[in-house]
Amino acid sequence: ADPVMGVATVNLDPDDVLVLHTDGVLEARRHGIEFGEERLLRLLSALADPSPASVVDNVLSSVRWFRTTAPDDVAVVALRVTD
Repeated sequence: ADPVMGVATVNLDPDDVLVLHTDGVLEARRHGIEFGEERLLRLLSALADPSPASVVDNVLSSVRWFRTTAPDDVAVVALRVTD
């Protein structure tokens, strides 16, 4: 299938962290239940240290722990906005 492309504008403030990920993060399954967007947002909101490295480490380790199926492509990139 051809990828769906779009354009969006998002205003980010200093110290905001932008998180990019492949579909393998949201589609990781545990006994038929997807990791999903809500679980990812709860994880990110709960981080005491939202540094880019911490975000990537926490998302990857959470997906690995959650997943009970064969691994899919999983990639996470986090960037912090500076002044």
